[in-house]
Amino acid sequence: MRFTAEDIVKVIPHRPPFLLIDSVEVVEFGKCGVGEKELIGDGAFGDFFDTYLPEKRVMPGPMIIEAAAQTAAFVVAAPTANSSHKDGDSTSDPSTISNSSTGQNDSANSMGYLVKIGSFSFDKYAKEGDVLSLHVTLDTVFGALHKFDVKAKVSDVEIARGSLTFSVVSMMASG
Repeated sequence: MRFTAEDIVKVIPHRPPFLLIDSVEVVEFGKCGVGEKELIGDGAFGDFFDTYLPEKRVMPGPMIIEAAAQTAAFVVAAPTANSSHKDGDSTSDPSTISNSSTGQNDSANSMGYLVKIGSFSFDKYAKEGDVLSLHVTLDTVFGALHKFDVKAKVSDVEIARGSLTFSVVSMMASG
């Protein structure tokens, strides 16, 4: 199921300009998905293309990691109600994502908090004009800890890989 930025902000706390993903395709709720970010010089986030290696116009590695973390956090907390989707419709119905009384999603009401970035390596750049895709797959669950394997790609070419570990907590318990 594909979710837009409008849907994503109803589930995770990030907001523009720090929301670093445009959409997420959830392959399996709680387990794997693909986030996408179109890298355009539009002034978002202080237009990092003008301030970080301006002669190369690339996305900084830590921001790629953050975009992957946002993708994984959304996959963990995404609403699972298929009833919000019409047959053959691959987009979400944003009105069904939030619980009207709480503003939280109707799934497990959980949120993933990043606790560890593991062994990221970068082979190539993601540059202005590229579409960055962030593939996250749940590897291990140990209690509240969820470790995701991450691959960042541009045009199906892997440019980075690593792992991210989250502590998944109930939004009801976190106040």
